[in-house]
Amino acid sequence: MTEALDTDYLVIGSGIAGLNFALLAAEHGRVVVVTKKKPADTNTNWAQGGVAAVLAPDDSIELHIQDTLTAGDGLCDRAVVEMCVSEGAAQVQRLLDVGVRLARDQPARSTSAAKVPTRATASCTGRTSRAARSSAP
Repeated sequence: MTEALDTDYLVIGSGIAGLNFALLAAEHGRVVVVTKKKPADTNTNWAQGGVAAVLAPDDSIELHIQDTLTAGDGLCDRAVVEMCVSEGAAQVQRLLDVGVRLARDQPARSTSAAKVPTRATASCTGRTSRAARSSAP
């Protein structure tokens, strides 16, 4: 017979978004994370992009916004893009502070959809950090 699982928050997915939510939710209650067969089988681990965050003096929020909108080919909500990019650096720091391991100095890549390097991906040479996955429980 299957035993019932009692939790306050059920998180489906162990990518960076799910784990980020799980870390925040854990401050308010019990969390269970449901994942695939292997915890490392996440879209985050397979991602070919970076975090749209301004982390260097020669970078700018507006450039990240324009690159994201271009790569999104009209599908992005500008207000959401602006919010994500504006908060990007603080979120990268928060993830580092809670122990998330981030890959750095990755080679620049082009998005396959846009066929142009975007600041979010090209900046992986140090201006942004690509989220790998959390080492936190």
